[in-house]
Amino acid sequence: MVVRHGATLREIVDYDLDLAFGKSENNFQLDTLLDLTPGSLIWIDGSAYGGIIDSVRTATGSHVRAYKGRTWTGMLDDRVVCPPAGQDYYTLTGDLSASLPRLLSDCTLTPSPFGKVTAQTGVSKTFQADRYVTLFEALDKLMDEIGWKYVWGIDADTPTMRFMPAVTHVVDATSMDAELEKVRRRVNHLIGLGKGELKDRAVVHRYIGADGKVTTRQYYFGVDEVEATYELSDKDGAELTRAVEAKLRELQQVDEADMDYQGGAERIDVGDSLLMQDDDANMRVSAKVTKKIAQVQDGTLTVSVSCDNTTITAATDR
Repeated sequence: MVVRHGATLREIVDYDLDLAFGKSENNFQLDTLLDLTPGSLIWIDGSAYGGIIDSVRTATGSHVRAYKGRTWTGMLDDRVVCPPAGQDYYTLTGDLSASLPRLLSDCTLTPSPFGKVTAQTGVSKTFQADRYVTLFEALDKLMDEIGWKYVWGIDADTPTMRFMPAVTHVVDATSMDAELEKVRRRVNHLIGLGKGELKDRAVVHRYIGADGKVTTRQYYFGVDEVEATYELSDKDGAELTRAVEAKLRELQQVDEADMDYQGGAERIDVGDSLLMQDDDANMRVSAKVTKKIAQVQDGTLTVSVSCDNTTITAATDR
């Protein structure tokens, strides 16, 4: 592991690490005997695993210091995307290779602590961020819309961020212990309840069509219709509509898979998808990777990726 404080670099050999990034967790704990300075950057060379030290904890009778901090992704979760003065929303337009670095710059995340922020060229997109969301939330929504991901690296002892299309990894069910549950009928009629009271309340209806996509026209009726409500008392208009449509799309991803698969987790990124097929059960399950976990104990690095109820684990000597 490498530690950088200012321009000073040092290498740590004896340490334990518990680090996670993605949805729900974006932090780490580093245990070592060495004296490190809060504000230092730490990373495992050649990997996406790193962050910034925010605090240190010591205990009487122990020489081990526990350093806690935010991962690279955690820094995104500590920035808020604010609408420019006089505008209702922050909007990205044009080629993503230019607009994405500009977004990070507008959120005061460049040039420090990140170095290069790059994106595939030739892809244009107009994107409107929700009001006063975190940079992590805004990027997560944008990546989901365009089928991309962002990955971390190190170049010239500085964290880098690359935006690129997400990848689907096919996993063979016969090579692992697995349990699958397929839900045949999901919510297909979502009623969004927005601002207002009683008859004056903003209400939006959205449906799932024959092709499985969100639509304004009802397709399922009778016993095939599955309704649900979604409380959004702080939204109305276009903002309410977008939130209801996003929630209904999310509700379609309810297939479950529990997997234990040795090998390959290090090459899978947050934002990628896992596709698992069980020919005997005539079932396929696809799930988006939402979190990655890296743990180092006794010199061994263990990497896991999680998506809802799906976990893939790999262990390699470090």
